[in-house]
Amino acid sequence: MLERWLEGVVERVERHRLALIATLLLTTALLGSQIPSLRADFTPSDLFARFEDQERVAQQFRETFGNTDNVILVLVESPDAFAPETLQYTHALTQSLAADTQHIARAQSLTNLSLPRRVPEALRQKQGPVNPMAAFNPAAAAAAMMPASTALTPIGIERLTTEVSAGWVATGPLIEGDAPTADEVAQLEHVARNAPLLQRRLIGESLKVLAIALVLQPELTRNDQIAEVVAAVEQRLAARPPPEGVEVRLGGLPYVRHEVVANLRGDQTVLLPMAIVVCLIIMVLSFRWWPALVLPLGAMVLSAVALVGLMAAVGEPFNIINNIVPLLVIIIGIADSIHLLHRYGEELGSGKDPKEAIRETVRAMTVACFLTSLTTAVGFGSLLVSRTDILQRFGVTAAVGVMIAFVVTITFIPSCLYLLPAPDPRRLVQEDGWIEAWIEALTRRLLKARWPILIGALLIGAASLYGAQGLSVDNAVLDQVDEGDPVYTTTRLLEREFGGVRPLELNLTTPEGLTADDPRILAVMEELQGWLEEQPGVLATTSYVDFLREIWVVATGNPEARRAPLSAEAIGGLMEVLDKGGPGALSSWLSADRHQARVNVQLEDIGAQATIALIERLEERAAPALATLPGAELQLTGDAYIGSQGLDIVIWDLLTSLLTAIVIIFAFMTALLRSVRLGLLSVPPNVIPLLVTMSYMTLRGIPLNAATVIIFSISVGLAVDGTIHMLARFREELRSQRDLDQALIQATRGTGKAIILTCLSLMLGFGVMLWSSFPPVRRFGELIAVTVFGCLLATLIVLPPLLRIGAPEPPSEG
Repeated sequence: MLERWLEGVVERVERHRLALIATLLLTTALLGSQIPSLRADFTPSDLFARFEDQERVAQQFRETFGNTDNVILVLVESPDAFAPETLQYTHALTQSLAADTQHIARAQSLTNLSLPRRVPEALRQKQGPVNPMAAFNPAAAAAAMMPASTALTPIGIERLTTEVSAGWVATGPLIEGDAPTADEVAQLEHVARNAPLLQRRLIGESLKVLAIALVLQPELTRNDQIAEVVAAVEQRLAARPPPEGVEVRLGGLPYVRHEVVANLRGDQTVLLPMAIVVCLIIMVLSFRWWPALVLPLGAMVLSAVALVGLMAAVGEPFNIINNIVPLLVIIIGIADSIHLLHRYGEELGSGKDPKEAIRETVRAMTVACFLTSLTTAVGFGSLLVSRTDILQRFGVTAAVGVMIAFVVTITFIPSCLYLLPAPDPRRLVQEDGWIEAWIEALTRRLLKARWPILIGALLIGAASLYGAQGLSVDNAVLDQVDEGDPVYTTTRLLEREFGGVRPLELNLTTPEGLTADDPRILAVMEELQGWLEEQPGVLATTSYVDFLREIWVVATGNPEARRAPLSAEAIGGLMEVLDKGGPGALSSWLSADRHQARVNVQLEDIGAQATIALIERLEERAAPALATLPGAELQLTGDAYIGSQGLDIVIWDLLTSLLTAIVIIFAFMTALLRSVRLGLLSVPPNVIPLLVTMSYMTLRGIPLNAATVIIFSISVGLAVDGTIHMLARFREELRSQRDLDQALIQATRGTGKAIILTCLSLMLGFGVMLWSSFPPVRRFGELIAVTVFGCLLATLIVLPPLLRIGAPEPPSEG
């Protein structure tokens, strides 16, 4: 059956070469015409796996409290944050940004925040009552806020009643006009220095950095939409330059991801041409015949255009992962071209006429190239086991691209060779070249010392397996940028001065009859917050309880009110006072029916594993507290939760896909080589390099994450390519050789140079990724190159001794 199929391919390529070339060109042109309609969607959160009912929980949270992850921060850094010119600039910039209602739902800074506060005594003689509460019942509020301990009421009940009525407890914005007055500046500084609720939220811990929080419109979540918002914000910043000595930066998770994607897209304009140039240089050095340069390049361009056009035709957009697929297709596809042309030169050198040489080349190389392409496609296709849609689509897209490259290479190049005059074989292959001579000498020595070589390989594999046990599984936001990148320095500034960029959200839901003004709920919230703030990596926590406490401090003038017990009556009174700050003053922290209460936890960029460990400890800590509230439920969401849990699932999914790929690939090899023994013998030379790469990652401190684990699914398909060509040639030599050693020497001599060239092209092709501005892409290129180099050594050094010991003896002459 296989022979009939091969003969059919050989016959069609020879008889219909012009029709095949025309069909390929026409099909590529038709698909290429679809490329202008190709969409691009580089939203990084698509990489997170969907798990359990997190989508429902996250949606419910957004409907109740808004999209709290979707906040861009404008940081205004100054030697003195309370300098009048700094505050005036911040206030004007806040107003300007708030006016962009198309993109920004709310712009909040220290200068426009409505926060209940006592007006300092020094200012009371200079201004009249501030924001009187006409509809407020001062006696009821005063009585409700009266604590059990009179030590917390230095102003006395009568004085409190008077001051509330007079408006000395202000609830409006700190700055009311377009420019702050001297009194407003003094009042703002007094409030900021004495309100812990503001510090590390809207003013940095050093009191030198002010933050403007831009809450984006809820529908703006995709990366192209975020890019539009960032452009609009940058335009307004450019129109309003800061005062001398004041520096303005952008930060926040949406901005970080926007910058990462911008770097990715910029890389494509550099890396793709570099990869093509590298491949061309390799072809020039490999073959001294100009069609051997043009034909592989033409085949790869046709393959890449056809693939991208097909993506556009079926509505598959470029995304944060599959944007590298055209680059992969070019780098991987060039390998088949090298083997094809090398074999053509061999056949010409053996004395065959050009047509017969092409026929033998197609007959000999179709199965090997099909199998190498199939194993690579299986490596990509194994990503279908992932629970992440974007990874599944990447796997399918890359697998289709690899098979397109195979079809184009095995039809386009031989068809064109029929139309060209045959070259001098020495331009393609040098039978007595120094590489061939070196490979033969190496193989002879390896066969003589086969047992020491195999024992050494076994020891290397065992040592690598031991070293791989230290490989960490982790992922952090700042892994995606260099330490010198402005995004990195701004994010670290946010962690030092504010609450970082990774929010963990807690949503405490209570049953009927139990609402957030119940002291038991408040006690649970404060217990969890207190415990969280003692945990490593937690920068700050905030809930409605903090606002209630701050109101009590304002009312009593006693900081001890932040820790004193609160009665149900006191909680009700404090909520009533806080509601005077404007409609929905607590809407970001409490649901309208007060059955859902939010705790915001700001984390350092501590990585996925540390975040997961914190979440597990939190759930364990919360269980006994929740047991005192029958029917209450604590749900977790937020970027830190979804990102960490989702990426953890992705990583384990990809490890499963790797094992799936290994099993499928070696099953295919066994079937197509028609030998279980050869299939099993091909395993060690391809598994050992993967173990070596894992050990290398441990030594380099490179964690296993969504970006690096994909490498192994790709590498297992690439790694086996050299083995396939070696085994296919070995089986071919066994038919004509009666000496096992000689068959192995001829097989390594015939394929060794092509294997070296293809591995070199892969290493250098992926090596261009080292010039990427995106660290994960650089690590991707580095690790692929390390793996391919390991596979090259294993194929040339380990496989021949392994075959000498385990391969079947050739049939005897009789």
